[in-house]
Amino acid sequence: MTSCQEPHEKGNGPASARTRGAILKTAAGLFLERGYGGTSVDLIAAEAGVARQTIYNQFASKEALFRAIFSALADEAMMPLAVAARKGASMRAALLRLARSHVAGALSPARLALYRLVVAEAVHFPELGRAIYGVGAARVVRQLADFLREGTRLGHLDVANPEAAAEQFLSMVTGFQQFRGLMGLPAPSAEVDTRTEEAVDTFLRAFKGRPQRGMPRARR
Repeated sequence: MTSCQEPHEKGNGPASARTRGAILKTAAGLFLERGYGGTSVDLIAAEAGVARQTIYNQFASKEALFRAIFSALADEAMMPLAVAARKGASMRAALLRLARSHVAGALSPARLALYRLVVAEAVHFPELGRAIYGVGAARVVRQLADFLREGTRLGHLDVANPEAAAEQFLSMVTGFQQFRGLMGLPAPSAEVDTRTEEAVDTFLRAFKGRPQRGMPRARR
């Protein structure tokens, strides 16, 4: 899980990063086991082997710690796209790399369990649910929308509403596959990969770029 910055975090050296990572990992496990309401900062500190104040040096509150878990997941989710962009990959290659990584994460047992937890806790803590959406899924959508917007500017895509297109892309590649996973009906990996690739190709056909002015259309 990648680290993420919170306004109240103190210390940015290797030791602080390791401590932060240990706290996030421990907290995630306890939240899954006991729920948000049943997990205290004292319990997290005891299980992580750190002082209570050490947690507050990194996170302003239990809610901030919970948000940080999802913020880190959002950073992790977009990493494949950033790597592909740095390598100058084609639009299809970049989106396919993102889609495969996103689906693999969404279908992992730990991520499915975390999804169930958030949905359940949002009923009891609606403000927390909105906050988690803001630092998690909404950030992923914004970053993907920025990528699609740039692709449109360069003529690789023709996307009028990048934010809506980003949501459509994520829904296409994960939606029903994730639902099956939540129901305990995972598909074979080969089938998941095929469906993921087909979703990317369908998306690209829907938002294919306009021919550049002065450039001839490719002949068939």
